[in-house]
Amino acid sequence: MHAHQMREKADEIDLKASLVPERLAKGLRRNADNFRKMADAHDATAQTAEALT
Repeated sequence: MHAHQMREKADEIDLKASLVPERLAKGLRRNADNFRKMADAHDATAQTAEALT
């Protein structure tokens, strides 16, 4: 999964969190935050195809 896909998934999860009770929403938001952290880490460590050859 690419960073932009992880951020889109996080946005989808945040939207779902806005539609459920607060107890469930907290877990969903935490999950969305984790996706964003993974995306940030991916961006920070990504290498171009040229750099890999």
